[in-house]
Amino acid sequence: MTKSKKPARKAQPKADRAPDSATALGDGSMKLLALECWRIKKLIPEFAANRKHLVLQTSVDKMIDTLAALGVAIDDPQGSEFKDGMTLNVAVFDNSDQLEIGQRIVSETLSPNIFIRDKLANTARVIVSVGRKDGLHGT
Repeated sequence: MTKSKKPARKAQPKADRAPDSATALGDGSMKLLALECWRIKKLIPEFAANRKHLVLQTSVDKMIDTLAALGVAIDDPQGSEFKDGMTLNVAVFDNSDQLEIGQRIVSETLSPNIFIRDKLANTARVIVSVGRKDGLHGT
C-alpha cells in the first residue's frame, strides 16, 4: 500500500498587525474628524427637546476625548476679545451697537482652530463684532 500524498497547501500571507490608531489616521483625517465633532457638538443644543440628545452629547464628547488622546486639540475662540495679530481667518467684521466703540469680540466661529500634536492644522474662521456705541457703560 502506498501512502497518498497530501495536496500542497498554498502559503497564506501573514496577517498584518493592525496599525496604531494614531498612525492609521493621517493628519488630514484627524483634522476632518475633529471639525465634524465640533460641528455636531455645536448643533446638539438645538435638539434639547429630544432627551436622546444627551446620548449623542456623550458620544461626541468621547470622540473628542479620543482625539485629544491622539494629540488633537479643538479651540473655539468664540466670545474672546479680538486683537490684531491673532491667527484667525476673519470672514466678516460686523458693526455692533451692543459693544463700545473700538471693542472687538469674536461673535461667531464658523470653524475652529485645530491643533495636531501642538501644530496648527486648521485656522479658525470667525466673525468679529466691532463696537460702535458711545458710552455703553454710562460714561
